[in-house]
Amino acid sequence: MKDSRDGPRAIWWLRHLFAVTLALVTVALVCQQALAIEIREAPTSLLSHREHEIRVHLRSSRALEYSISGTSLRFPGSIGLSMAGYRALKIQMLRKNRRLADWKISDRDSGEVLAHIQSHSFSVSGENLRLNLQPIPGRLTLWPSEISPDVLVLAAVDLETYVRGVLPSEMPSGWPLEALKAQAVAIRSFALFRQQERERVHAPYDVESSIADQVFTVPVMNGVDQNLAQVERAVRETRGLLLVTRSESPAVLPSYYHADCGGKTEDAHTLWGQKGAGTAVDTGCPLNPQAHWKAELSSRDIAFAVKERLTTRPEVASHAESLELVDLQAIGKTSSGRVAQIRLKWSGGEYDDVASHDFRMALGSEVLRSTNFKLKRSKVAGYLFTGVGYGHGVGMCQWGARSLAQGGRLYREILKHYYPDSALIQAGESQVAQVAGSD
Repeated sequence: MKDSRDGPRAIWWLRHLFAVTLALVTVALVCQQALAIEIREAPTSLLSHREHEIRVHLRSSRALEYSISGTSLRFPGSIGLSMAGYRALKIQMLRKNRRLADWKISDRDSGEVLAHIQSHSFSVSGENLRLNLQPIPGRLTLWPSEISPDVLVLAAVDLETYVRGVLPSEMPSGWPLEALKAQAVAIRSFALFRQQERERVHAPYDVESSIADQVFTVPVMNGVDQNLAQVERAVRETRGLLLVTRSESPAVLPSYYHADCGGKTEDAHTLWGQKGAGTAVDTGCPLNPQAHWKAELSSRDIAFAVKERLTTRPEVASHAESLELVDLQAIGKTSSGRVAQIRLKWSGGEYDDVASHDFRMALGSEVLRSTNFKLKRSKVAGYLFTGVGYGHGVGMCQWGARSLAQGGRLYREILKHYYPDSALIQAGESQVAQVAGSD
């Protein structure tokens, strides 16, 4: 026979279960809010007068003649010309001096001369622009260098187009959406940081299109490829968001990133003497199939690389030219456990201490994948480097970001993890979002 108390007892258990569930949900929401962005009063816009435009150095050329095609082309001297529809132009340059060139613009097919222009550079805009069959986004500029025979090929694109062109080049487009969003914010912030740096020295462009800054390719977003559609979504859903320093006068953050930190990120001040946004400890990096690496190099190979590419230390390159490398030692550790310096000992008793990052760049970043390594003599070659990680280690670790996103973390939480001393700002608006917790 059923106990008459079963009904009330069941109701009591249901109420208790509901109360416990409600408490757990409340705790989860509180934790989420601690990680989420807090909206605060923002300073005035941090962007320059060209706030939505980035000038990209696509490549350099020494040609004196160029073919430019597109629709509705516009250039200095085109006023009054019939340039509607598709046109193909031949551009010929005669350099007058360091600051002036003579540009002859002709119809490529008929040979008709359309304009003569005297100016330092030549710019053209239009739709579906191509330079010698290469697609060019935005406005094209041919800029003769004042210090070499090179002509710089520049493209001026709006900021979001630039981010779309970099994102799939710097992070696999099939990775989790939240990782791509975090990467998009980092790309946008780094581009504006570089823009402000180069404006101070009056450079003709803002960013290189290579690993010297960020790899940029002409974006093709047709919505057919699911991964490219995901890139488009990541850019769209973070539109205008920038990382800035946490201070009374915020500045755009140099939001460095790299492939694999090897377990802990490096402080920007240690590497470049710049104020960074903190460091992070990672557990997801070992998921990188190339997390561990080895490199064996002979004394001769090392000395040659130092002589040819250690441009920051000409006196060391001079030693490598005239002396023999007799020993190599790793000296000191950074706060993240990376090698701080490399001591090169030369015949005759001389030695040079070189920053490990400069040493890595001289040997090649594909050879020494990071400065998180152990060094010993090798029986096969001269020296054996055994290391973990890939890249300089500063800022966001991409493999770590992937791991966090796979674990359910949102892009704002990923940014908080890797840039803990930073804030988010919506460009052009009067609100700033704190990535790290409230002060």
